[in-house]
Amino acid sequence: MIECGQGWHIYHLASQSLYAAIERPDSQNRRIKGDSYIKSRLMVLDFVLAHLSANILEDEAGKVDFFTTQCGVRSELLPRSHAGRLMYFPDGFPILVSNTGTPRFTFFDEGQATATRFERYLKQYQPLFAALGSFELVFIADSESNSARAKAAFGRFLPADRMRGVTPMTPLGVDHFVRFLQVRQQSEVGGRGVLSSDL
Repeated sequence: MIECGQGWHIYHLASQSLYAAIERPDSQNRRIKGDSYIKSRLMVLDFVLAHLSANILEDEAGKVDFFTTQCGVRSELLPRSHAGRLMYFPDGFPILVSNTGTPRFTFFDEGQATATRFERYLKQYQPLFAALGSFELVFIADSESNSARAKAAFGRFLPADRMRGVTPMTPLGVDHFVRFLQVRQQSEVGGRGVLSSDL
């Protein structure tokens, strides 16, 4: 039991029969966890409750199925750990999927002193992020203290050209492609040619 003040307490349920009743007999949640882990899980719960109408991938099997079947990503590119057994998406953070199929990853910072854990997360997810055409990453923290460090870490992780939308289809970035379309439309409507200075 953890006292939270104002008469509030957090109880850790470790009964094997309880987890068997909810069809998760091997759940890691039965193990005793530290305060920061519990705080992180409560933040996840708040987030999920605030997004109940969203399509949420919350368990390992659902995440693996979505990325391998629907996104066509090879399982070798999925984040994993080998803590006794091969485990995909070991952080356990929920992933939301938009109506267009774009995954929205989440990272929960419960008040870490540094951005090291977020940097490890980015490194672990980098092969999956690189394999996806697009994705979103939501950084959720209990305070603003790590936001600047997290932003810097993300900037180092995701090169500026990728943020600009540089892909094989748009080698000069999305903004350049949009400008090209605008010039082309002006050319077609105005009846004048396209000059190299327009591009």
